Amino acid sequence: MKTFTTNASNDLAVSGRSLTLSSDLEAVLLVARHCAQAIQGEMVFAQQQGMPYFQTVWVGAPSTAPFEAAFRARIQQIEGVTGIEELTAERTGDAMTYTATITTVYGTGTVNG
Repeated sequence: MKTFTTNASNDLAVSGRSLTLSSDLEAVLLVARHCAQAIQGEMVFAQQQGMPYFQTVWVGAPSTAPFEAAFRARIQQIEGVTGIEELTAERTGDAMTYTATITTVYGTGTVNG
């Protein structure tokens, strides 16, 4: 797998005058991070893609279980992902944070958000 590299601010990474590409494990983890950040319904041509944050985090009683279930389902759809070894979600005040250890066909890596 290959994808454009982004930095911590989600800006495209540039080397000289060229966009930087990521491949294999790094690419899958970048796609997983982007999938977890995308809010369901915000993508004009893929309305069902993205995380259902409104339904799982911001509505009703605060609970991480619906978020974790939605995260697992969405990340499993990414090409190259073979499993999620560990997922920890925590709500602190108004913020939802997570750490996931993802197994791919290229190896294992961690995604935080």
